[in-house]
Amino acid sequence: MRCIFCDNDILKSSSRLGHPVTLQGRGIAHSVCTEEDLVVRRIFGSIHIGDLNDSDLHELKDLVVSEINARQGLNEEVELF
Repeated sequence: MRCIFCDNDILKSSSRLGHPVTLQGRGIAHSVCTEEDLVVRRIFGSIHIGDLNDSDLHELKDLVVSEINARQGLNEEVELF
């Protein structure tokens, strides 16, 4: 079996390529190769960041910043008009 990204043998993988993972509907790949693919395609979790329109991207940014602030105890009440 070969990695769908690097075409190296999955069963003879080295520690630098990581453990084999199954990608539903795609095949088997090394965990490191899979992570690199997600970064290149700008995917986080199930969010395809490159596919977001500008408005949705800014809304996502605001939500992420708000969550970071809440976790750090920096949330201040903001009055929305």
